[in-house]
Amino acid sequence: MKVAYIVTVEIWKYDGLSKKIIDQIRSWNDLGVQTKAFFLIPPYIEGNQLPQFDFQYEYIFASPSGVKFIDSEYKFAKFLNFPKLLDSVSEYSPTNIYMRYELLKPFMIAIYKLKKQADVTVEINMLDLKERESLTSRSLLSHLVERYNRMTRSYVFRMAEKFVTVTHEIASDTSISKFNKPTHVAYNSIDIHQTTIRKKGNVGRKIRLLFMVSKEYPWHGVDKLYNFAEYYKDEIELLMIGNFLAKSTLHNVNYAGFLSNLALEAAVESCDIAVSSLAIHRCGLKEACPLKTRDYLAWGFPTILGYQESIFLSHDLKPWILQIENTEQSINNNHIQMINFCRANRGIVVPKEDVANLVHSEIIEKRRLDFILRTSYQEQI
Repeated sequence: MKVAYIVTVEIWKYDGLSKKIIDQIRSWNDLGVQTKAFFLIPPYIEGNQLPQFDFQYEYIFASPSGVKFIDSEYKFAKFLNFPKLLDSVSEYSPTNIYMRYELLKPFMIAIYKLKKQADVTVEINMLDLKERESLTSRSLLSHLVERYNRMTRSYVFRMAEKFVTVTHEIASDTSISKFNKPTHVAYNSIDIHQTTIRKKGNVGRKIRLLFMVSKEYPWHGVDKLYNFAEYYKDEIELLMIGNFLAKSTLHNVNYAGFLSNLALEAAVESCDIAVSSLAIHRCGLKEACPLKTRDYLAWGFPTILGYQESIFLSHDLKPWILQIENTEQSINNNHIQMINFCRANRGIVVPKEDVANLVHSEIIEKRRLDFILRTSYQEQI
């Protein structure tokens, strides 16, 4: 098997999603599957801003024509033409092409032309109809994007020979299952051996809660976390890392923005408890497996979850996990349980060996590759 991995995320930011994809590609090569990444880059990114990797990869830049018609956000740049993509992937001669689901874009037409040469696997990380609908109230643009996705999603899904989803809920939803494709569930995972951050904590002050996002969305439930901080403003403080829409005026809520690896380590190691998503019910979901939860556990943090975590569908809940109800009233109904959990676990550092079998990528990636190979037409001819 020879895989071409088409990557459209902002790889130069090296955020949680970028790290997941890089870990995937490294893992596949380590498992003996030749994998090359094709990174699609907008024309306003300079070559010296881009990282170098220890696996096969190629940066493919968008055509400079039309740049003046887009803003600087990468999601618009991805609609540009990537003229070298078809030639580069064809020259590589893969048996399989792997890509994440996203809005239909011109480069996907090029990928479709390669279907006779290579099987296409699409990774699905969300229930796109529900997620897009939950964002339509934000702006006219969000409404237009939702309509465009609804009109064109079938093209992307029908292009694929098979699906990989990150949760069972996504795999079984009729909006996905109706396409009748071979489907495998592979939870989000991380290479736990690459993590260097470790919780240290500090019992001589308020309990410090860690909450991270790349960009805030309604299903993160940040407003709920602010309510919890207000309930216990004399006992806890929040460290909020990432891009937040509306900042709280509470004196016990602190913001750090985006942090580099060294700055991130210095900021989070003194936290006591981590908090993951608290409101996925707002986009009609019950089950999730956020990357930040894997990071929290690998770093040693007891963690509060506001959803059904995929890994605990097949494993018992651990004493360093608190899973509260996934409803709009979750904080009102569970704040006493939450503060008691924080008090009891502030001094606990979760051993890496206790979470390795839950979040480490090696077994999950091997099963993913086995599925792709087993269902690959190109490998059978």
